[in-house]
Amino acid sequence: MKGKLPVLKMDLSTLTVGKGKYARSLYRMIVKALKPYKSTINLKRKENEEIQDLYDALKDSKNDPGEQISYACELLQAIYNEKVLILIDEYDSPMSELLEN
Repeated sequence: MKGKLPVLKMDLSTLTVGKGKYARSLYRMIVKALKPYKSTINLKRKENEEIQDLYDALKDSKNDPGEQISYACELLQAIYNEKVLILIDEYDSPMSELLEN
């Protein structure tokens, strides 16, 4: 995959905000964004301890949105040896929802 950046696409309009919901909702969104890479992730994590550790760290970071995004990017970067492009659609939706309530 040399020359093609792995892309992490997220649409924040589907993010659930509220007490205790934000981090879990973001985690589900990241898992969905990683779906196109699922077979490669599963194959590589069996071969590479660093990738397995990053995968485990991502699963364990369900309550910390910053760590979730960081581990997802590190995971893709370790697999593809390329920088990761993050595309965020509707980035202002969670803020708008909070202001409306």
